[in-house]
Amino acid sequence: MDNDSVKDDAQTPAASPVAPPPAAAAAPKVPRASKPRVPGTKAKPKPAAKPRKKLSKTAIALIAVSGVAVLGWASFAVAVNVAANTNDELVHLQADNTKMSGEKDDLIGDLTEMTASRDQYMNASDAVAKREDAVKVKETALQTREDAVKGREDAVTGAEARAAQTTLKDGYSYIVGVSMEPGVYEATSASGTCYWEINTSGTNGSDIVDNDLGAQGLIRVTVSGGQDFNSSRCGDWKKVG
Repeated sequence: MDNDSVKDDAQTPAASPVAPPPAAAAAPKVPRASKPRVPGTKAKPKPAAKPRKKLSKTAIALIAVSGVAVLGWASFAVAVNVAANTNDELVHLQADNTKMSGEKDDLIGDLTEMTASRDQYMNASDAVAKREDAVKVKETALQTREDAVKGREDAVTGAEARAAQTTLKDGYSYIVGVSMEPGVYEATSASGTCYWEINTSGTNGSDIVDNDLGAQGLIRVTVSGGQDFNSSRCGDWKKVG
């Protein structure tokens, strides 16, 4: 590019911006031309609006019945659901009842067994008590017999002891009040050589109270306390008073 061209371009004024064309005005509404009425003709009347049909009582009844049926089916469905739940609960309750019945039967069985064991124990205890009572009765009877035997033995012992003190053996010495009782004694002599002697106790035979030699037949002597007695070849002496 040459310099002249540059100059021309520099001297050319800048173009002004172009304004947008004015908006077109809205066209006025033209009234719809009505068809010219031909003389001698009548204008057609406008069609009247169709009246709404009223529902008959039958329709209303059917609608009501349908509504009731719908409500009934809904209620039935709810009732069926409730019944199903109730049936499930009833099944669980029956199962629980069966379980509890079984537990009750087990408890009754245990109670019966324990009662039988208790009765058996009580019967055994009663039998033991009866045997113990029988043993006590026998022990009492045995003790009674033992007491009777002892009484007889004591009586015999007493009689023997008294007999020992009231029956004097010939040839022995006796102390009155110790080994013989005081009183009257008799003996039967058949030898003709009988000798008896009564001494004062504690004198060793040096203090003769009474004596005799050679008597035969029935011989009687009387002794008292504080005296000694002995005899020889006279036979046994018995107390007679």
